[in-house]
Amino acid sequence: MKIMLKRQDYVRFFIISKKITEKNLDEPLFDLKMQYFAYMAIYHNHMDNYQEAARVYKAILDILLKKKELQKITHLDFEFDCALQNVFQNYIGFKVLEPYSKEQLEALDKLATDYKELWENHGGVGQLATSLLST
Repeated sequence: MKIMLKRQDYVRFFIISKKITEKNLDEPLFDLKMQYFAYMAIYHNHMDNYQEAARVYKAILDILLKKKELQKITHLDFEFDCALQNVFQNYIGFKVLEPYSKEQLEALDKLATDYKELWENHGGVGQLATSLLST
């Protein structure tokens, strides 16, 4: 996958990514799982697929919150910034960029309650999402 991203061959990257099932990347492989999701975030960002990018950033966020020792890592391959606050901001940002729907509003509302501490620490992004929720 890394070679295909480096060559910017996104079609082959997608084909290779479909051969890896996320269920196989279970608990002992958290570092590889985070790397996989980082590659997928780069891919979905390039393809302007905001809904999938948000899903991938949520997966990375959940990994970081579950395994505190991984929060010490700040960058992965391709200068992917995996600091907790950056991942959280990207997750909110891509959620906001999704097409406006009831599911989007429910996800943002759930985000505000489930990740309350992170939400309050990132005022600017939280305010943007809150303004979207109030419409």
